[in-house]
Amino acid sequence: MTQPEMIEQFKKQLEEVVTKIKELDQELNLKKEEYFKLTGAVQALELAAQSDGTEGGTIADTTPPVPPADGMVPPTTPVPATGVIQ
Repeated sequence: MTQPEMIEQFKKQLEEVVTKIKELDQELNLKKEEYFKLTGAVQALELAAQSDGTEGGTIADTTPPVPPADGMVPPTTPVPATGVIQ
């Protein structure tokens, strides 16, 4: 294989890698969004149950731990739920 052929082959591989990275990044962002929606739903249901008194007054926090994904920083203090989660 000549040098120009190798350059072209590497450029093609580079384009494929960039495309794959973009696909994986999009998938990761969708999973992050799903994680936050589920966390919000759990918190909203816990608050609703607590205000209804259906669970005996005290509800344990069952919020799942933050997934180990790059770019996600876990909160240092619990965020109080106020209002409607959108």
